[in-house]
Amino acid sequence: MTAGIAGSGPYSRLRDLRFQVRALAQEIRNKPMGPRTKQRKEAELRALRQQLKVINAEIRSKKLRPRDCSE
Repeated sequence: MTAGIAGSGPYSRLRDLRFQVRALAQEIRNKPMGPRTKQRKEAELRALRQQLKVINAEIRSKKLRPRDCSE
């Protein structure tokens, strides 16, 4: 699983971002925090999800397929 860490292509970035989004969403749901902190974390989550959309659009525009790109 070290390929995701070393890679810099769209798929490894996508996987890393998905992991970050999942972890942050779980933290917002489960960890007790004040309203300001919660707002900040939710804004961070929205920004990460926006990055996911950008990378997905980039992948679609290049018509890349999983495991088919030679980056």
